[in-house]
Amino acid sequence: MPGNSPGDLPSHLSGPMAASVLAAWTAAWRPDWIADAGEIPRFLSDQTLPPVDEIAGCVLIVPSCCDSHDAAEWLDLAATTPDVRMVRGAGDQRSAVYAALDAPPPEGDFADDFAAIGFTWLQVGRLCERMSGHTLLDADEFSTAVVAAARAAVGGDADGCRQSLTAAFELLSQARTQVVSSEWHHVDVTLLAPSVLGEPLAEDVRRGMTKNVLLTGRLAERMAADHPRSAGLLREAAMDGRLSVTGGGLEDSTLADLGPEGMLRALKDGFASIEHHVGARPAAYASFAGGLAPRLPAALTGIGCPKILLSFFDGATLAWPDQARTKWTGIDGTELQALCAPPVDAGSPDAAWRLCDDMANAVAHDWAGTLLYAAWPGGRHQSFCDLRRAAAWTDALGKFVTLDEYFTERPNADHWTHFEGEQLGCRAPSSAPKPPDACTIRDIAETLHGGLAGVAGVADAAGLIGSLNLSQAEPSSAQRLTINAWSFPVASPQGETPGMGYRCGSPPTKQGDAPPRAEGRTLRNETIEALISDGHGGVGSIRVFGRRAPVAAQRLVLSAAGPLQEAECEVRIAAIETVACDPCSGSIRSTGDLIDRMGDRVATFRQTTTLPARAGVVRIELELDQSQASRLRLANRLAWTDSKASVSRGVQWARVPVAGREILTSEYVDIRSSPLDSGGIVLLTGGLGHHRCVGPTRLDSLIPKDCGRLELAIGVGPSYATHLMLSEGAPPKAWPVTGEGPGAPASWWLLLDAKNVVISDLAVRQPASSSVAGDTLPGGLTLRMIETEGRSASARLSCWRPFRQAWLTDFYGQHLLELEVVDGAVPLDVAPYGWLQVEAAW
Repeated sequence: MPGNSPGDLPSHLSGPMAASVLAAWTAAWRPDWIADAGEIPRFLSDQTLPPVDEIAGCVLIVPSCCDSHDAAEWLDLAATTPDVRMVRGAGDQRSAVYAALDAPPPEGDFADDFAAIGFTWLQVGRLCERMSGHTLLDADEFSTAVVAAARAAVGGDADGCRQSLTAAFELLSQARTQVVSSEWHHVDVTLLAPSVLGEPLAEDVRRGMTKNVLLTGRLAERMAADHPRSAGLLREAAMDGRLSVTGGGLEDSTLADLGPEGMLRALKDGFASIEHHVGARPAAYASFAGGLAPRLPAALTGIGCPKILLSFFDGATLAWPDQARTKWTGIDGTELQALCAPPVDAGSPDAAWRLCDDMANAVAHDWAGTLLYAAWPGGRHQSFCDLRRAAAWTDALGKFVTLDEYFTERPNADHWTHFEGEQLGCRAPSSAPKPPDACTIRDIAETLHGGLAGVAGVADAAGLIGSLNLSQAEPSSAQRLTINAWSFPVASPQGETPGMGYRCGSPPTKQGDAPPRAEGRTLRNETIEALISDGHGGVGSIRVFGRRAPVAAQRLVLSAAGPLQEAECEVRIAAIETVACDPCSGSIRSTGDLIDRMGDRVATFRQTTTLPARAGVVRIELELDQSQASRLRLANRLAWTDSKASVSRGVQWARVPVAGREILTSEYVDIRSSPLDSGGIVLLTGGLGHHRCVGPTRLDSLIPKDCGRLELAIGVGPSYATHLMLSEGAPPKAWPVTGEGPGAPASWWLLLDAKNVVISDLAVRQPASSSVAGDTLPGGLTLRMIETEGRSASARLSCWRPFRQAWLTDFYGQHLLELEVVDGAVPLDVAPYGWLQVEAAW
């Protein structure tokens, strides 16, 4: 062995070398060899070699890392000694050792248990010697017990073998307890993919090798359809308490890429699918892919799962805390009970070789003593299986637990973990950008439109139009009805439309000598002016009327591969032309090439810049051809004038401050002097996820090579960036109408008066007959609301029909607390970044 004793073994061994040592040592613990020899295997090194004439009749097993020059002469002599069987350079599996010795594998029900006790002897010896300097094991009594067990196994006495093995394992446990009395917990997670849902998973569950399984809703559906035997075994093991399910998402991807409502929908669907197909609710949420969703604690608590396995299995990392058993506090203050630790690959021999070091480190830093492992079905290394086998006999090396057992036996954590900055929503996408949760934003708007119709007492948008004494007309009609389903006001060509309300009026027309929306290189509306640059084809300056200096500019640039590096480039403009000019908007299109310093064309672009009427937003549509090979990255650059402005980013409808230069977000980047500054600049990223501050007043948004089309927007002066993101993602709907119209040109059906709180979901319950008491259940509504700015809010929820009763509920609609109703309205206190669900009855 590569050391004089277990505690002298080197910690740096890994891979095949570590596997060879472990296989060599445990292969020697055969019950037939131990019974014949009357002793347990001896631990030798090149410094403790006995005389050659004393090893007659022995079996010598030499790991590959021990066949050194110092031992070569002795080994050569030993090979010539009568009755000595030897294998030099033992392989990384016990079967390879036996094959080299021309010995059949050991037989009998207890063969693997003897390998497990040899593994335990080695690890307990390493731990005791390193922490106390002594083995602390009664060697004679231990050897006697193991020999007795071996003779009983060879003689077919199962009860006697089991009794002696139990005594031997107990001696090892007592030796470890003299050094460390605390317990260790091993959490072993089985990872799943479509290719292993069949026989590999079924065999692991049958053998009891699966304690925890990472499962998504889609995988549960596929397993139930294609591999019902595996699904049945999982269901049976979960019902018996032998297995815990973790996971819970619908897809095997990070929830940080979704908005809050999209994330909640994925969690609800995933939990429901797993419960339906496997018959078990996830004991804790977990995700294979890296990325932290800042609103995840609130979502999990809202669906009754306040526990999380905070670890990633795709190589993503965190600033791992010293305490594995911890609490994760979300941005809104919601706490999750968490197991937070990096996973160890149970398919590698390093997991078993590092066990002693990991346990010693846990003793020094972790009060809970937890080690987390992960492996695919059938993929656990032989030495890790020895650890699992040993844990069935003794807790000397810790015990393997399900996540249900873990959170029950470790019910409270005194340590809180906060993740901030780029750890929230953590990795930049490498593929072509997608709008920030665009489908979900449009879906949310449609849901809100339907809910708003229900609040008004009609079935759909046509009913809303009719309720206002209007009817749909031909597009040539001079009147337009705009219905805004968002809970905040939104600018429209007819003027500002109230949140959850309407505006009826005529679209703008050119009046007198008013300048056109697009003229030459200039775009203008009632509040801002944008000048297109002849030099680079981008927005050379954006000015706010009433201010002397420009506030922002935009252009395409080339970025070098290294961080904070800018590549020299030239822009050759082919054409700049006005493509639209009417009372509602103006558009200018510029076409050109980006040339690097060597004179090679890197990309061809066509940028269409649009400025709508009465809106403080410049919309930019980019069409790109990046087919030319280049090491340079194309980037969209935003520049601003206030060098003291602070930068924030949008993550799941939350504006979060940014400290570093690298910014990861696919929602928006917000630049303003203070949180309440109404003169800030907002970049709607169009799905670009990786942004880089290249100076105090410049931001580059890196564009992937496969991106061919991109839609950006620059908001000038919005007080709330989330409002701009949502209203641009799903603008209010407008219809040409005719008729007498309502008494007021603009009004609302539902009002939430806190501007930093946004309604994200709305459903209406119509009056219905109760099947229990025979009376009529009152109509009402259920809505969810989200605070977006990190400031507490005292809100008031009002409706055109006064409320009679209201409750705070979880995300399944279960009542948690009855709320006060004052003059038909519901006062609400919303915490910073809070996410609430409220039910109210009329």
